[in-house]
Amino acid sequence: MKDLNQPEYSAFADRFRIACKAIDIDHLPQDKVGKRLGVSGPMISNYRNGRKLPAMDTACRICSETGVSLEWLLLGRGAMTQGLSIDPLKDAWDAASVEQRLELMSDRIVRSSSSE
Repeated sequence: MKDLNQPEYSAFADRFRIACKAIDIDHLPQDKVGKRLGVSGPMISNYRNGRKLPAMDTACRICSETGVSLEWLLLGRGAMTQGLSIDPLKDAWDAASVEQRLELMSDRIVRSSSSE
């Protein structure tokens, strides 16, 4: 049995709380959160308090419901979200090719110099 004071337990608990907050269920009672995530209320308490880590199928369900990546939830690595962003302009910029980025930047320079 793992030592309950190991860092991955408390780190997971922190990330679990952040994931729940992202979909605004962090304030709900543990039984309601559990119902939404497909686990018991006491298990939610265990996750929130760093006493247990979820089984892989449960972790996948948590990620599916909350939109966080599995790698981030379990290991704290990589991006928190699964390619989703709250900034569509950043998403468009990230998806643009180098040529498209240069064109956007030159258009912006031309517009800013013409407004002076």
